Amino acid sequence: MNQDYLEAQKKSYPLGPKPVSFPRSNGIEVAELHFQPLGISSQGDLVAIASYFHPAVWLGTPQFNEDGLKLDMGEANWIRSVNSAGKSVRLFRKSIGDAKRCQTVNIFSNDSLWVSQNANKNFQELRRQSVGSNAWVFGNSQRYDLKGTVHSALIFKNLFIVSAKDLTDWKICGPDPVEPSYPLPPWTYGLDSDKNGSAVLVSDVRAEKGGLWRFSQGNLELIPGTEEVRGNGICFLKDGSALVTRYGEPLAIPGALIHISSSYFD
Repeated sequence: MNQDYLEAQKKSYPLGPKPVSFPRSNGIEVAELHFQPLGISSQGDLVAIASYFHPAVWLGTPQFNEDGLKLDMGEANWIRSVNSAGKSVRLFRKSIGDAKRCQTVNIFSNDSLWVSQNANKNFQELRRQSVGSNAWVFGNSQRYDLKGTVHSALIFKNLFIVSAKDLTDWKICGPDPVEPSYPLPPWTYGLDSDKNGSAVLVSDVRAEKGGLWRFSQGNLELIPGTEEVRGNGICFLKDGSALVTRYGEPLAIPGALIHISSSYFD
């Protein structure tokens, strides 16, 4: 473990698994977390967040009220293990590379999630053992013929952000290598689509320029007012606002969730 990881861990753990709250706002609000998030996904009322180092997935329903937005980080909302052949195992069947890390998460339904390990092209389904159960089992798996390292995925729209293994040549592409791909600035993550169907991306803390970016028909445009936002995953909520995950380990800072008002996406 490098020094940045240890320093980020030292700052994160005292925050504890307390509820995350955002005040009602037309702006951008940041809440630090007790873990380092990476991918994030939404469908209907549900949100899933990949906790990179655990590895684990937070799955829950953000609550809107007159005060703003609240997410319950209690243990009941966490998927930390999977039942496999009568045994409880960690989130992945086996480790790829040097460690088990949760990179991406995609919600298919209330009972089905798809996750991937750090930089990996294999996507694994996690399925509830029974309707309403908090126990999960392995479902299907899918490997995509992508060249390089996978950083973000919106698999149900066949969109991926990949780079060369040396972290150069970042691009957004589909799963078929013969389809067009489009270059991206290094350290650009994502990934969700807005109400108009455009992909929305976000600059990592290591990127030269910050911000949320709208990608459509090969063009990448900065969303005005988001220049200071840094993150690694984005999903839209039912009110049109967005949640962005920030993986802070490269700067030795806690992970965070960032809530961005729907006014930025009008």
